[in-house]
Amino acid sequence: MSGVKSRHVVANYLKIKGATSADDAYERLTMGFSELNESFSPVTTSKRYIHQKSATSNITSYEWESSFTADVIESEAAIQAIKKIAEQELVGDDCIYDYCIVDTEAPGATDGTYKARERKVVVVIDELNDEDGELQFTGSFKGVTDWTQGEFDPTTKTFTAD
Repeated sequence: MSGVKSRHVVANYLKIKGATSADDAYERLTMGFSELNESFSPVTTSKRYIHQKSATSNITSYEWESSFTADVIESEAAIQAIKKIAEQELVGDDCIYDYCIVDTEAPGATDGTYKARERKVVVVIDELNDEDGELQFTGSFKGVTDWTQGEFDPTTKTFTAD
């Protein structure tokens, strides 16, 4: 269908934790990820005033998450980080990562960069499934902080806030 944005032009990155914070590096979620969907889940309120027949609604916040399905591919750094969370049943800060969504069709202000948004997420693993004899994770990235708007350089794998 003409004019519809293709999924492959939206790049998702997870910052993988290194031995030190200086060793942390963004890795693109590619091989292994067969599904990655955003759900904004707006939280609303409504109130009807005496002069109205219908209620007035408003959005007060969002409970954003991005559900995923991923094959267990040993050579992929992001998959290994997710696998570690599941196998070691990690909790708290050990499950919180920086996450970045990049629109590769929207150039940033600096040459070679693209418009992006970044936030902290908690990585939640729901299941490790047998998919025709191959192992597959299902889970989600759930928002921990608000989005920070900025730009992402895919060559250096760095995010710069606006």
